[in-house]
Amino acid sequence: MNGEQHDPNSNADVKSENGAGPSTKNDVDYELPDLPEAPVFYPTAEEFQDPMKYLESIRAQAEPAGVIKIVPPKEWRCPF
Repeated sequence: MNGEQHDPNSNADVKSENGAGPSTKNDVDYELPDLPEAPVFYPTAEEFQDPMKYLESIRAQAEPAGVIKIVPPKEWRCPF
């Protein structure tokens, strides 16, 4: 070695696929649009007895959103 010590926490030896080192640029050249919150559904134990049937029942409301969140009832247990 040439008298220099290697810092194991350094990213100096990290190379990306294009051969460049890690980016140190913290700012971006673009802005992400504000995204709407995903709709959240809170089915009852009765509604969620058959989860696939419940999904079908909310399909018309859920599909336009693209992504949804379903919070199962507290007493529901995953069958597998």
